[in-house]
Amino acid sequence: MFARIATAEDFDLLLEIFNEHSMHVAPELGTNGISWAEDFIQGFPDISPAWILSDTDDSEPFAIGNLNPSANARRFQADISVRPSVDRIPEVISFFRDKALEYGDGWAFWIICNDNDEPYKRALVDQGFKVNRYFNTLRRELHSEAEPEIPAGLSTRLVDLSSDADMRDWHNLRLDAFSKHFGFIPRPFEQFAEIMRRDPVMKISEIHVLYEGETPVGYLWINDEVAHELTGYVANLGVAHAHQGKGYGQYLLAKAIAGYAARGFKFVDLGVDTGNESGALRLYEKMGFKKVTTWVQYED
Repeated sequence: MFARIATAEDFDLLLEIFNEHSMHVAPELGTNGISWAEDFIQGFPDISPAWILSDTDDSEPFAIGNLNPSANARRFQADISVRPSVDRIPEVISFFRDKALEYGDGWAFWIICNDNDEPYKRALVDQGFKVNRYFNTLRRELHSEAEPEIPAGLSTRLVDLSSDADMRDWHNLRLDAFSKHFGFIPRPFEQFAEIMRRDPVMKISEIHVLYEGETPVGYLWINDEVAHELTGYVANLGVAHAHQGKGYGQYLLAKAIAGYAARGFKFVDLGVDTGNESGALRLYEKMGFKKVTTWVQYED
């Protein structure tokens, strides 16, 4: 098997293989766009190469992958796609497993696949991987949506990525809101700011921070990764623990819904950890979101 590191010239190829795999197992989600390829090629959160696999250096590539390392968590979150017409999934998983040993011996190795992808799941189980989590993609159909009334005493402000003050408010909210979430490992502010400022997806993102007076109490992160499908995406939503139960999360989500509807989008999507005990799933269902598909996360 021949492997080479992907470059910006491979964006179309990366999208082709990813979308071919994705549309085979979850066609309801539609395709990803160029911002996905930009993000994929550099890795997230820490920088790493993306590989393209083929039989020879001049044959058609059949798989792609990135280990997506997280040095502070000592963990890889592998993102791997294989053409459905090619029966090579076990071999591809083994390749990236070996790469993980080269890059971070002793690190955890996590990998996620769609629950409909039986060959992928079977290959993972055969190689000794165990399920550690289930995630759902939820979707809400958009119609004429009223802009929500902001609760008394609150205001919102867009995060300016060049502002350390804005970034610290966002960073501190993430630390608080997600401190009890599965797999969450906090990063020092300097690392967090550097990662977010270099992330290509931030060019098509908005982060709205909700303030109670001068105190940041919640935030909403939305992006346009699937805008070409007229679908908005809520990448993250968090409320500080001391301010949960006040309706702030519902307001922020309603703000996202109304904003995308005003732009003529047909849907808004988000992901949820089915084991999340914060009540997020109940909120999303209350707001009209319904399950589209399920993802299964495995660990080595």
